[in-house]
Order: sequence, then structure tokens, then C-alpha cells
Amino acid sequence: MEGKGIFTVYFSHPGENYSVGNIGVGNTRRAAETIQKTAGGGIFEIECEKDYAMPYSDLIKLAKEEQRQSELPPYKSRCDLSDAGIVFIGGPVWWGTWPQVVFTFLSDHDLNGRILALFTTHEGSGLCSADGAFG
Repeated sequence: MEGKGIFTVYFSHPGENYSVGNIGVGNTRRAAETIQKTAGGGIFEIECEKDYAMPYSDLIKLAKEEQRQSELPPYKSRCDLSDAGIVFIGGPVWWGTWPQVVFTFLSDHDLNGRILALFTTHEGSGLCSADGAFG
């Protein structure tokens, strides 16, 4: 294991959601904060440079197009995982898998040698293909 610390990394989507309407704090953020409070360690929110504040129907169209194009949207800031031995990684399920910005984050970080604990939130779709997205 690379480091000894624990780190929680997540992407969350506040605003209009499928079945619960508008929420001020995304569901994944709530889950990530609970994990971090329980497990300890650091926490990092992946904040996409692209604005996802839009009606849910437009968001799923955009998510589908990002996947089709294999887009890797940039995110706003970086984090140092060099001391992390255990990394919790989470995000919502968008169009059957993780939001593309999560894949951007993963492409920017070498997580070999670390224990990965994946978590997700969804509005009833289940994990779809998100559980196999990391190989």
C-alpha cells in the first residue's frame, strides 16, 4: 500500500435531480461527508469546470454525449494523494456509469498500490455499469 492515510474523493451534483427535485447539496456529497466523518482522513470534491446547473433532462442528454465522445472534462483544483493508502471514490450514476469528470480525475492520478473503496448514488437505476468501470 502506497501511503497510510485515508482520503475520500467525490463528485456530486446539487440542483435539479430526477426524483427529489432541487437539492442544495448533492446526494453524493452527503455520502462522502458521512464516509469521511466515519473513516477519517482528508476529503476532496471534484468540481467540474463545466457548469452542470441545468434541468435534469438536459443534464442526462449532456452526460450521454460526454460518454459518446469519451470526453474528459477538466476540473477546478487538484489534490495530493501521495500519502493515501485507502481512497474512497464516489459519484452519481449518470447515463449508466460515472460522470466523465470522475474519469478525468482518475486519469490524472496513479492509484496503483492503494486500496480503492468505490461508492455511488443513483435515483433508482442501480449501479448499471458503474461497478465495472474501474476494471
